[in-house]
Amino acid sequence: MLRNVDVPKLTRWHSMMNLIKQLKAPLKLYGEVEPEQRTLPMRGTNAREEKKKKKKKKKKKKKKKKKKKKKKKKYIKLSFLS
Repeated sequence: MLRNVDVPKLTRWHSMMNLIKQLKAPLKLYGEVEPEQRTLPMRGTNAREEKKKKKKKKKKKKKKKKKKKKKKKKYIKLSFLS
């Protein structure tokens, strides 16, 4: 085993992110989310109202009722009547 190696083995993604942090480049290009877009779990009455709004938006689809086919009455032809 090599004992002289101090650098931890990183995946390409981690090494790229570390380089970006060192360069202080804009992180938008690399899929990083801005702090404004990050959503924290809400608490209190405001959160309850938000949940209610989400529930209202979801509407159940109504099941279509199948129409029953009417059975045709079969008439027996009586030969002696005609």
